[in-house]
Amino acid sequence: MNKRTENKVEFIKRSNPNGKDIYFYVQKNGKKPAEKWILKYLGLKSLEDFDGLSGKNKRKREILKLFWLLNNIANGKNIEGSENIRHLDNIGHELKSYQCRLVGVFDGQAFVLLFGFVKKADKTPKKELGKGIRLRKEFDLRKK
Repeated sequence: MNKRTENKVEFIKRSNPNGKDIYFYVQKNGKKPAEKWILKYLGLKSLEDFDGLSGKNKRKREILKLFWLLNNIANGKNIEGSENIRHLDNIGHELKSYQCRLVGVFDGQAFVLLFGFVKKADKTPKKELGKGIRLRKEFDLRKK
């Protein structure tokens, strides 16, 4: 069973004291925007249905790369400065795999996934930035 608090549910347990536990942010209404985006992007009903690399599916490869980055965070590997992560002002950090983005925030011994999106242009869409700022504020308020 996944460890759960009022505003987050565990996704990946850290395997190293220097690592971070990875959580999905849970909104007041019980929704998990990052998990919902991953499931919708892959066309799955549950993460348990994810079968890794079976078949030649570009979307699976993109999500696997994001999971690999999350696993590196959980294992305590420093990914700062990597081309696959960047800081977003007033939001947190964006993990990148081609057009796929997962946005999360470092919170003590955890990395909390707020939401995901597909970026098709050079600039991050204002809609996604607004969503990120709103979710980050909501997370910070509920954390207190």
